[in-house]
Amino acid sequence: MTKALMWFRYDLRLHDNLALLAASDFDEVIPVFIYEKTNSAATASDWWLHYSLEALAESIKSCGGSLIIRQGNPQLIIEELMNTFQIDALFFNRSLLPKDVLLEQELVEKYSTKTTYVKCFDDRLLFYHHKIVTKNQTPYKVFSSYWKIAKLQYITFPQNKNSTFSKDTFDSLALDDLKLIDNHHWMKKFGAYWTPGEQQAIQKFEDFIEQDLASYNKLRDFPGKQGTSDISPYLAWGNISIRSMWYRVKRFIDEQPEHADAADSYLRQLAWRDFAYEQLAQFPDLDRIPVRKAFQHYPWAFNEDLFTAWKTGQTGYPLVDAGMRELWETGIIHNRVRMVVASFLVKHLRIPWQYGYDWFKETLVDFDTANNAMGWQWVTGSGIDAAPYFRVFNPTGQAQKFDSGAFYIKRWIPELKDVPLDVIHSPEKYVAAHQISYPQPIVDHATARKLALEGFEHIKKH
Repeated sequence: MTKALMWFRYDLRLHDNLALLAASDFDEVIPVFIYEKTNSAATASDWWLHYSLEALAESIKSCGGSLIIRQGNPQLIIEELMNTFQIDALFFNRSLLPKDVLLEQELVEKYSTKTTYVKCFDDRLLFYHHKIVTKNQTPYKVFSSYWKIAKLQYITFPQNKNSTFSKDTFDSLALDDLKLIDNHHWMKKFGAYWTPGEQQAIQKFEDFIEQDLASYNKLRDFPGKQGTSDISPYLAWGNISIRSMWYRVKRFIDEQPEHADAADSYLRQLAWRDFAYEQLAQFPDLDRIPVRKAFQHYPWAFNEDLFTAWKTGQTGYPLVDAGMRELWETGIIHNRVRMVVASFLVKHLRIPWQYGYDWFKETLVDFDTANNAMGWQWVTGSGIDAAPYFRVFNPTGQAQKFDSGAFYIKRWIPELKDVPLDVIHSPEKYVAAHQISYPQPIVDHATARKLALEGFEHIKKH
C-alpha cells in the first residue's frame, strides 16, 4: 500500500488543490498542517486560519481521515512523519514567500530519491510563476502591459478527485493548542461578519456571481454599496481555488455577454494578485524596503499620537475614520477606502508606510504579504507601477465622490449619523457648534499636501 504525505499550507481546501490531486493517486493520503510561528500575538489572519483549519479538519473527517496538526520547524516535522509512517511521497504547494524558497528546494532535493518521491506545485496563482515576462525575459514593471499578455495565457482547468485519507490515528495537537485566537481580544467580533472555510467560500462566491458581478465595474469603488465579492480572506488562506473563480467568471461571460465588461474588470483584479507575487519574487524585501531607493531618503515625520489617531479612526476626516473603524470591527476595509487611508498615513501624516503595513498585518483577516506590500508601495509612490508621487488623495473629495450619500460614513461613525449631508464630509464646524463628540481634523489638508510634495522634491536630490 502506497502512502503520500499532503502538506497543507495556504491551500486549506479539498477542491481543485493541485498537490492534493497528485497525492490522491496514492492508496492513502496523510494530511498535515504545520504552524511555524511560536510565542507571537494572535493576528486577525490567525483568527481566519483557526476556523479555516477547523473547517478543513471537518471535511477530511467526513472523508474518513484526520488532519494532523503540528507546530514548529516544517523540515524536522516532515522528516519525522516520512520516517515514522514509511511514507512514499511528499506533496505540497509552494507558498511563494521569499522566506520559504530555500526550505522548499531542500525538501525537493531531500526526498527526490530511489525510495521516495516529492513534487511541489504552483497552486496559489492563476499563471505559472515567472512565466509572464517581456521579450527581454524580464518581469513586467507595468500592470497594464502584464495584463495584456496574462489574459491570453492558458490557465489550468479546475480539477477534482476523491482522496482516500488514511484511517489511522496520528499524534496531533489540538487546534486550540496553536493559540490562534484570543477570546479577550478584539477579534472575537469577527464571527458576526465572517464564516471561514471552503464551503462558505464557494457559496459566497456563487452569490456574488449571481447577484453583484453584473454591476461590479460600476459599484466596486463605492463603499456604501454592495459592489464587491468580499472573497479576499478566503483567497488568502486558499479556502477557494482561484482557478475555479476564473473559470466561473468566464462561464458568466458566456452566459451573459452583455456584462462582459464588468466580469473582465473582476478578472483583472484576480490577475493583479498574480502581479503582486511577481513583484515579491523580484524584490524579496518588498514588505520592508522601497523599490525606488530614493525613497529611503524621504523626510518622514513619525508622530505616535497621530499614528494612534489614524489606527483608531480619530483623525477628523470621516472617510478615513470610517475605514479604520470598519477594519477594527470586521477585519477588512473596502478597497477604495484602503487606498485613501493608506495615502492619508504616508502623505498627510508623513508616517513611514511600513507602520501602516504592520498595522494591516495585525488587523486584516485578508492579510496577504504580496498584495499588501505592493499596495503600500503603490500608494507611497515607491514601488513599481506605483501611483505618481505627487498624487495626494484628498480624503474629503474622495468621500464626496465615492460616498456622496454618506451611507458608509454613517454606518461606521454613529456619532455623525444626524449630521446633515451638506456638511458631513467636512463636519468640523458643525460638530463643534453642536458639541458632538467627534475630533477636529488632526492635520490641515492643504498644509499636509504642501509638506508631502516638499518631501518628494527632497528625494529627487538622491
